[in-house]
Amino acid sequence: MTTGPPRATTRSLWLIYVIAFLNLAGGTIVLPVLPFIVRKHVNDPAVVGVWIGILASSFSFCAFLSAPAFGKLSDRVGRKPVLFVSRLGSVVGFVLLGVGGALWVLLLGRVIDGLTVGNAGAYMSYIADVTAPEERAKRFG
Repeated sequence: MTTGPPRATTRSLWLIYVIAFLNLAGGTIVLPVLPFIVRKHVNDPAVVGVWIGILASSFSFCAFLSAPAFGKLSDRVGRKPVLFVSRLGSVVGFVLLGVGGALWVLLLGRVIDGLTVGNAGAYMSYIADVTAPEERAKRFG
């Protein structure tokens, strides 16, 4: 008797798609409001632009660094715990960004969110794990 990969349920796949959307939106949804947030702490327009660049790029750079680690970790401990921890980290990052108080707190929030958003390998692997080979292209699309 052969056993194939577990079958994907529509509910589990939609949850994965929501996680993927939150990853993509989390990196960019704050960009329109960053100037207003940074202006509370800095008055010089040139310095505001520098801080917006630092905050935006720190998120992407940290996501770039954490993606391989999340991929290996998801192979070792499982996909669901990694996805849960990554969403929890994004919540912490957004709370810190919302609370603000100082530029270093804003930067810390973006770094935490960036470090925990590198879970694309985990959710892609989850889709591959629960989908039959002939349906993978459709699920990834």
